[in-house]
Amino acid sequence: MKNSHTKNGFFITITALLVFGMLLPAAAIASNIDTDDKYAWNTNAGWMNFRPGFSGFEGVTVYADHLEGYAWSESLGWFRLGTHTVGGAHTYGNSTATDYGVNHDGAGNLSGYAWSANAGWINFSPTDGGVTIDTATGSFDGYAWSESAGWIHFKNTSPAYNVVTAYRPATTTTTTSTTATAPVVAGVMYVTSSATAGTYTVGDVIPIVVHFNQLVWVSGTPQLVLNINESPVMAYYGSGSGTDTLTFLYTVAAGDMISNLEYWSEWALDLNGGRIWDNMDNDVILELPAPGAPGSLSGDITLSLVTDYPVFRLYCHVTKKHLFTMDENEKDTLIALTDADGAAVWRDESIAYYAFHPLQYKAASRLQRNTLQAVHRFYSENLQTHLFTIDENEKETLIANAADVWKYEGPAFYVPASEQDGTVPVYRFYSESLLVHLFTTDENEKNTLIETAGDVWRFEGVAYYAYP
Repeated sequence: MKNSHTKNGFFITITALLVFGMLLPAAAIASNIDTDDKYAWNTNAGWMNFRPGFSGFEGVTVYADHLEGYAWSESLGWFRLGTHTVGGAHTYGNSTATDYGVNHDGAGNLSGYAWSANAGWINFSPTDGGVTIDTATGSFDGYAWSESAGWIHFKNTSPAYNVVTAYRPATTTTTTSTTATAPVVAGVMYVTSSATAGTYTVGDVIPIVVHFNQLVWVSGTPQLVLNINESPVMAYYGSGSGTDTLTFLYTVAAGDMISNLEYWSEWALDLNGGRIWDNMDNDVILELPAPGAPGSLSGDITLSLVTDYPVFRLYCHVTKKHLFTMDENEKDTLIALTDADGAAVWRDESIAYYAFHPLQYKAASRLQRNTLQAVHRFYSENLQTHLFTIDENEKETLIANAADVWKYEGPAFYVPASEQDGTVPVYRFYSESLLVHLFTTDENEKNTLIETAGDVWRFEGVAYYAYP
């Protein structure tokens, strides 16, 4: 709030009084706000209803010299337009805990302050903004300002919203209404996507659309920082300069998995060395609606990302056994090992198949988790080999009865819980003589082992399904 309201401890006093004073309003006078056209918009708090119609909170009433009553936000609660409650003539002094509110000069120009216990003071005549009422139509227009919540917009074309009052001046004198212009500095209204709600995978391009309250122009390549698996990734500016909507493009990458795509924070719009400005050549306000709040990307549309990671197959010429790993560091470390003669101990046999990373599973929604199953990894120091199983009973039996032989290393990766379109079977063999399991997706390798090495390798069927 302005300095005149913070002098001599006034702000501390009025804050304490208002937090409690908002709870028990006096009996409400009937609101003269239209029953349909009653909404203003704030990018952080969402819709503000100037005629909620609750008992004791009928709504806001406009008079020739002041406003009184309450507006409602689902996000921030009640906003009180003034301490006066009995109608008639009144002008707020905006100087004490019992005398604050929004004044009306009779010609449609509003000034003064409303109060919210959650958002603080709301200035109806701020610098670069202001709110007016068209005395011919009753239509509110312009912007009020809250240091906590930001700009509150009273009239918009697309999407259409407006606050309209039935109040008209008592005299027949023609007055020229003053229409408040939009703030000199442009700001973000809401973020959405022109893509269809649904699930996307590797290579899909997702357009993310940032809507401003006026026309803006762009130079360079600004970026929007997205939050995928708690890691920042970039969507880059694609188009929209000279309009009120800028489109940022993100190409889904391998390893992306999230149930509802969202940007990183309120300050995720990054200029990246470029610039975004309005028609007055002012740099725009980059603040976005809070992630998950109304007006945010995830608050407007659900975009799910589901991709997979490669599982590498390695062969050890010392133990004559295979290892499967999704961990590239483990793969690189093993490949770098050499024996006493300087020969490589492990051979990279390339990508065996694709599956889902444990971190992806943690980031997935409950619905996505229900479609996946862990492939558990065990290691035997005695046998110098690994065992992989999707069978929960086998896992629990090994842990309970063979812990001296098999050490449980946790989920190696996750695969579909059942056969799905696009998956292939991973076959499992066991050798009694070598005391080792073999896994393969190669039909030729499977058939060769069955036909020519059946005395060494026993075919155990399909272990699980993965992506080729």
